[in-house]
Amino acid sequence: MKKLKTNRIKQVVVAVAVCAISATMGFVLGGSKTVGSQTNERPGVIIKQRQKLPLEIITIKPDMITAEIPRIELIVANKGSQPIIAYAIRYDTVSKSSKAGGHILVNAPSMSQALYPGQEATETVGGGVTYSDPISKIYVYVDYVLLADGSELGPDRSEASEVLAGQRAGAKLLAGQIRNLLKKNDMASIMGLIDQEGSSLSPPPNASLRWIQGFRSGIGIIKDRLKQAYEKRGLGDLEIELNKPFDAFEER
Repeated sequence: MKKLKTNRIKQVVVAVAVCAISATMGFVLGGSKTVGSQTNERPGVIIKQRQKLPLEIITIKPDMITAEIPRIELIVANKGSQPIIAYAIRYDTVSKSSKAGGHILVNAPSMSQALYPGQEATETVGGGVTYSDPISKIYVYVDYVLLADGSELGPDRSEASEVLAGQRAGAKLLAGQIRNLLKKNDMASIMGLIDQEGSSLSPPPNASLRWIQGFRSGIGIIKDRLKQAYEKRGLGDLEIELNKPFDAFEER
């Protein structure tokens, strides 16, 4: 296999839900494998492989995991026959009196940076999160996969599809606004839009929370791309960047 070495957009969302759990919960689930030992220093890590998903977690490195920090480095591989253009990896933590979790969402900005059949990529989940209630187990699994033909697979508990749709909508709206200003040759307003913190653009009133999060992050991504393009070569690169697809899904 060839290991993928590309720059891909990563959006990390930490979703925490706390509730009581049973102390007799099974350590290994069907179709899963456990890595590490269940001690106070290092929780057991359970990889939950789901059938019929082309993306698989093939290796994890538990060295960075402690009972307080669920940071896990892992390697995923495309075992399918199509390029994978976006995916979410989720983790669920179990403590004595609570459970929580989070996920990472990876979105390829172009088809050349998609995860092609046979390729691998290294990801990290659980970074930047600390728990006061010691973790005893961590379940890790592929939650969402978006293929090059537009097919969406997985339980999508992280609502990655909503985030991605929101990102594209926010990016498209801001790009349209800047194109209109370019027609007027209003560079002052363009640079003001790119440099300002936040945005005056509003999402639809009926949009979900995850969609709105994506909407705002999509605007931020486009701002960063346009700013970098303008700083490199000025107006010419700004127009070129505006005409590029937002991500691999739009480029297909």
